[in-house]
Parts: sequence; C-alpha cells; structure tokens
Amino acid sequence: MATIYRNYKDNVFCLLYRDRANLLELYNGLNGTDYKDPEELTVVTLPNTVCIQYKNDAAFTFSKDLYLCEQQATGNPNMPLRFLHYISEEYRHIVAERDLYRQNAVSIPAPHFVVFYNGTAPQPERQVYKLSELYEKSEGEPELEIRAVMLNINRGYNQELMERCRTLSDYMRFVDKVRRSQETLGTEAAVRQAVEECIAEDILKKFFQEHKEEVVGMSIWEFNEELYREAMREDALEDGRNEGLRQGREEGLQQGLLQNRVELICRKLKKGKPTEQIADELEESIENLQSLIDTAKRFAPQYDIDSILKELNSNKI
Repeated sequence: MATIYRNYKDNVFCLLYRDRANLLELYNGLNGTDYKDPEELTVVTLPNTVCIQYKNDAAFTFSKDLYLCEQQATGNPNMPLRFLHYISEEYRHIVAERDLYRQNAVSIPAPHFVVFYNGTAPQPERQVYKLSELYEKSEGEPELEIRAVMLNINRGYNQELMERCRTLSDYMRFVDKVRRSQETLGTEAAVRQAVEECIAEDILKKFFQEHKEEVVGMSIWEFNEELYREAMREDALEDGRNEGLRQGREEGLQQGLLQNRVELICRKLKKGKPTEQIADELEESIENLQSLIDTAKRFAPQYDIDSILKELNSNKI
C-alpha cells in the first residue's frame, strides 16, 4: 500500500480539479455565477511537500479571488492553521520579495478557504472553523483570523451547490459507488467496478477514460486509508478503555495501601505513641507521615477510617 501511495501522491479530487474547466465550474457553483472562459483562471495549486499528507489539494485565482480548496474525509478544526501555511506560500509566489519594501501598496487577490467534506462520520451541512479558536488566549477581535468553511458534499447535503457543480456531484456519485460495494468486493475491485459503472452511466466519463489506472491507484490508497483511520479510532477507544481499567486498578491498589497505612497509624495513635515513634516503627520519615497523622488526629478518639480516607482524598494527600 505504501508503494502505491508513493506512485499516486494525490487523490482523485486533486486529479479532477487540476483541470481549469472543472475549477471554473467549481467557482461558479460556489458563487452562483456563470463564467464561461476557463482560460481566465490560473491554477496555483501548491506541489507536494515532503510530508505527503500535508499538501494543498486545489488552488486557483480568478476574478481577483484566490481559492484554496481541500477535500477531507474527517473533520479537522486545525484546517485554518494549515490554510495559513498555504496562503503564506501562495502570496510568496504571487508577490516578489522586493515589492514588500515599496512605498506603494501591493495588490493581492482576496483569499477564500473551502473544505469539502465527504467522510462517513456525521457532520453538519456547513461549518466554519476559525484560526482564532486555536489561540491559547481568546481575543474579542483577533488581529489574525482565517475562516475555513467546511461544506458537506455527501448525498442530501448542499443540494444547490451540487446541482450547480456537476463535477462535484459526479465525484461523490463515484465515491458512493465505491463505498457501497467495498465491503463485499474489497477496495480494488470496488474501485474498478465503480469506474466502469461511471463510464457506462456518463458520470465523469471522459475523466475516467483518460485517467482510469491513476484513479484506481489513488483510490485504493484513499479508501483503505479511510478504513485505516476508522480502525485507528476504534483502537484508540479500546486503548482508552484499557487504560481506564489499568488506572482504575492502580488507583484501587493505591487506595488499599493508603487505607492500610492509615489503619496502622490510628492503632498507634490510640496507644498514645508520638509522631517520632510512629515514623520510626513504620520506617518512614516524619515528613512523609505528618499530613496523615495530623488528619487522623482530627478524628480522635474514634479514628473513623472511612472519614479519615474521605478527607485525605478530598485534599489529595
């Protein structure tokens, strides 16, 4: 699987939206416009970086706007921070460094940040992630803000957008086909079947005819990765339960040791033994036992063990 991904470092969404005509359709879908000439659009998608998972899926400039788009199968509140990296790199390419020192204001395209969500976990139709939500200290009006709009493109969501943008709608029809048969056929067979069905049903027909093997290679990784992440989440929950049990056992053991120590101290206090003698007999320093002895003395002469333990636990002694 790693070998496949080294050969196919993008996903199907990236491949689909390398095409300027498809990007223009996406722009029109997002903005309710009807521009016709894709030659006016410039693709500025960042190339793959060293870290495969940390890359820009699709970016373009059009009509004084700069759109950065990502396809995600999981909700990610850190997307504004990722977009901050992306937009900084984009502006570095757009504006020459020497122009930063000019007295005249530099003109730059207005940025827009969009995440297309197509995962299986429930998500709202539209959600806005803010960079300021990641700040350690909240501010009324943050001096630096990025708003990343996450749009759910699964069946039944954002119908108006999906009707205006056929490439996006058809992309999700392909995804749905793979998911429906993936469990019974296996990932590779499900992808190949979905591609053939899309070609037969005129769903991104030309795209799949031209890029069939690329799409299969990308999708094998992409859909297995989604299952892998689900498995990792399940493992994390299981690990959490096991860790909770382990901690519970440790806390129970510690509580038992504490109770035993308190009972010994109380028996010695009932006999009128001083702190120094108790510490010597228990082979402990006075500093380690002082808080236990002082607490126990407050419950003399009955020395109710449960009450002493309750106070010790509430004071985290």
